[in-house]
Amino acid sequence: METFLLRNPDIKVAGCIYGAPFFEFAEHNQINVFRRILAMTISAIGEEIVLNPIMQAQWICHEKKYWQKMQGVDGTQMALISGGVSVSMMDKIDDIKANYDKHTLPVLLLTAGKDKVVDNKGAREFLKHIKTPESKKQIKLFYNAYHQVHKEPQYKA
Repeated sequence: METFLLRNPDIKVAGCIYGAPFFEFAEHNQINVFRRILAMTISAIGEEIVLNPIMQAQWICHEKKYWQKMQGVDGTQMALISGGVSVSMMDKIDDIKANYDKHTLPVLLLTAGKDKVVDNKGAREFLKHIKTPESKKQIKLFYNAYHQVHKEPQYKA
């Protein structure tokens, strides 16, 4: 999506705001060659086949009512990601990294200090490599937040 916006002259975008940006998988969810090929195969067979993410529902946010709705019987997050979405996420990371030099728009990254879903290292790498002037790059860290900062009770307006 990012590079679509950047390459499309008919769409006027003044800047980009990314919340808990997915530029890198979290350490426990790294995608090796085998897992990538497996996800691509599953996606080719049935794009809507659901893959269960390897994470606890509580990693989404501190708002207990919210993550309880997402929790499976075994305490892990209910399966929400299809094979097609998984492949799309992997492609997105590759696409962003291949097009760092085309990103010149102002950027605001909203990151969660306790995020276990995505790795904030990827967000910092993104800021380091894009061609946006330094004065137009900003990162805001919500120290006590899990992945969905906007669901965190202490940060709600």
